[in-house]
Amino acid sequence: MKKHYFLLLWVLGVACLHRYAQSCGVGLTYDSQNYVWASNTWAGKGILQNHDGVPFLQQPPLFPLFLSLFVPYQLIIISWFNTFCLGLVVWIWGILGGKLLESRVWWALYVGLLGLATPLFLVHQFLWSEPLFLVLMSVHLWALYQYQQGRQGGYLVLMAVASALLCLQRSIGFVFVFGTIAGLLLQKDTRNKLFPVLAYSAGALLPFLGWVLVVLAQKTPTEFAETYGIQDNFVAGILMLVESLALWFLPAQVPLVGKVFFCALCAFWVGKACLLLKQGVFLRSLACSILLYLLVLCLKKSDFSDTERFVAVLYPLVLLLLFQPLPSPTPARWWVLCVCLLCLYPVGRCLKNIVFWKEVQCKK
Repeated sequence: MKKHYFLLLWVLGVACLHRYAQSCGVGLTYDSQNYVWASNTWAGKGILQNHDGVPFLQQPPLFPLFLSLFVPYQLIIISWFNTFCLGLVVWIWGILGGKLLESRVWWALYVGLLGLATPLFLVHQFLWSEPLFLVLMSVHLWALYQYQQGRQGGYLVLMAVASALLCLQRSIGFVFVFGTIAGLLLQKDTRNKLFPVLAYSAGALLPFLGWVLVVLAQKTPTEFAETYGIQDNFVAGILMLVESLALWFLPAQVPLVGKVFFCALCAFWVGKACLLLKQGVFLRSLACSILLYLLVLCLKKSDFSDTERFVAVLYPLVLLLLFQPLPSPTPARWWVLCVCLLCLYPVGRCLKNIVFWKEVQCKK
């Protein structure tokens, strides 16, 4: 069976699983209520407000503006929209994996882990901004790959547009802009490199800078620092990141020392992929984006309890990098067996969580 047909069937299967998880509706949290309320106030009065009447300034405005298109049916529409986003993310990263992974065995396992991933199902289970963020990020990185392969055309424009929307969806989207700039500068062909970098940077960042100025105009320096300032517990931030990242592949019962060792081993493995493989320029672009994203999460003031949610958007990037150094195109059977065994826990955890989320939502 051709890769595209297999991937299409898999995406449809993942969408069916997501509809099962969403059979009692989309999940709601405190953030969800603010998004819905802001969309209602925009549709009704042309202003963005939280449910307590305070201006909606904690995140850029794209998501509540998007939700306002569906007032008063946001909860129904967003449930199906999340299914569409999940399927599209799996499709885009499956296509990228097909181009970057030579072995069909590794590609099939990669796609399987991509579609049965707790991080991705988690952020698509609730009315959060991450699903649209993931789609915009995926389109942006797909366009970057095409551009770095020499297919320039309109891909630079697509990158700039997707990046601008990405930053207006969640403020942390700017790290992918700088990761892309690094990727453009890492290309071997240095001729006429400055103009594309400057054009992309301006198109991607100027709308976001406009939003920052709006926030600065409505907040005092103290309020701005409280929302966007740097936290003072950097070590605690690193440990929470290690916990959240290790949970993708390891049970929660594994001691912290084991999780730290596992994450360090994965970092070494990914570094090998970035330095030695022929697609190293694109992979280094992904690695730069990942490192910047994690650094910002460690430094930014935020609730550590949401770390697993925040790092979930990195899952497709990290997974693709982890599969790169595996032997190909015909891996030994013991390699395949070992990887399959490592896949059992994350797949089982995802299926268990799907059932759990569905039951919890149906009891409300």
